[in-house]
Amino acid sequence: MIRIAIALAAIAVAGLLKAADESPAALVEGSKIPELTLPGGQTYKDVTIRKVMPEGISILHADGAKMIYATELPDDLRSAGTFLNADQIAARREAEAKAAEAEEADRLAARKAASTNFVPYVSPAQVKKYWVAKIPVPDPLSASYQSEVVSRMGLMDRIKAGDYDLKIERSAASWNKDLAIQAKDADKTYYYDSEIARIDKAIAEKARLEADNAYRAKLLKALDDLDADIRQATAAASTSAQ
Repeated sequence: MIRIAIALAAIAVAGLLKAADESPAALVEGSKIPELTLPGGQTYKDVTIRKVMPEGISILHADGAKMIYATELPDDLRSAGTFLNADQIAARREAEAKAAEAEEADRLAARKAASTNFVPYVSPAQVKKYWVAKIPVPDPLSASYQSEVVSRMGLMDRIKAGDYDLKIERSAASWNKDLAIQAKDADKTYYYDSEIARIDKAIAEKARLEADNAYRAKLLKALDDLDADIRQATAAASTSAQ
């Protein structure tokens, strides 16, 4: 009886092993297949399953990489995974194509709207260049031609050196504020309005410093004049004493 039981157990184990051999291969990402032959006749060696997707599998093989759709797989591999059927795959591809078309249409519409709503805001550098270009050229027939040329060159040098940068910044901000109002851009309008207020404050501070400097120069000149007067009075007194 024991021998019979052992024999029956051996038969059962053999049956299980055979069933395992005949069961479909497991579709697990990273699993390897020595050789994969498709119903169409293509054969791939040293296959590694890179990714399992609803429409098929992506593999690496001895000669490169390949996307194999579920409809192209052998029956055992196709039954081992949960794949979409041919109609579902076609519907999915169509939906993806429509989504891509819609995305491209949105992108083109956004680009067109941006170009339509383009506002030509200017920079202080552009205003400075414009100012320099628009300084009047002296008339060669003018009696004061030479002095006008010197004055013009002096003004150009001062503009380029930055002496008028605050006024140039204000001109650009004021221009851009008007453009923003026309474009009904509240954020830009507020921004340039704030810039104008900031620049006006800086201009007032610069004027105050210049006035202080002028007053200081005036005081220094008065002291110099007083010192000269004292020196003259001292020299005169010395001469009278002799």
